[in-house]
Amino acid sequence: LLDTQKPFHFKQGLDVRLLDEEKAEMIFSARYDGDFIFAFDDISDAPLIEEKLQLIRRYTNKRIKFYVLCGYDRSGKYDEKFFVNDIFNTFKRIDLLRKYDALPYIMRHKNYRLSKYFGMYITLAEWCNIPAVFYKTTFREFTTTKANVHSRRKYLSIFENENYLTENFFDKK
Repeated sequence: LLDTQKPFHFKQGLDVRLLDEEKAEMIFSARYDGDFIFAFDDISDAPLIEEKLQLIRRYTNKRIKFYVLCGYDRSGKYDEKFFVNDIFNTFKRIDLLRKYDALPYIMRHKNYRLSKYFGMYITLAEWCNIPAVFYKTTFREFTTTKANVHSRRKYLSIFENENYLTENFFDKK
């Protein structure tokens, strides 16, 4: 592909954890036609993801996307503590991606519906999964300008009032 300079496109996400200097140089110098899509499924991978984002940015300024899985409890408990931490960790992953001009794409596991905060998951997906909205509005702005504002503001105020989100994720652009 490098020799022919023919455009190509992957039909699935790529594992960013496998990216190294050689692969980054090869991938980002090829004539790729489409979005580079990776995954960021677990907050424990944040240091590695940040390292790979720095590597990517040495080779390209193109917009890249990351699937962000949320609502999936690897321990299978699905209790309130899990859901609160999951939402917090989802915001942390979004924030890290934004720092490197990478677009998060929220992928909700079906069990997000078990949470009393299911509306927060829906709102996060609505905000992140439309790039024009994500890049132009903060989460707070989105929740106050979107139709059905009352239910969306409810989740925002729950997390603010209970100090679940100690960092100011709601107002970052």
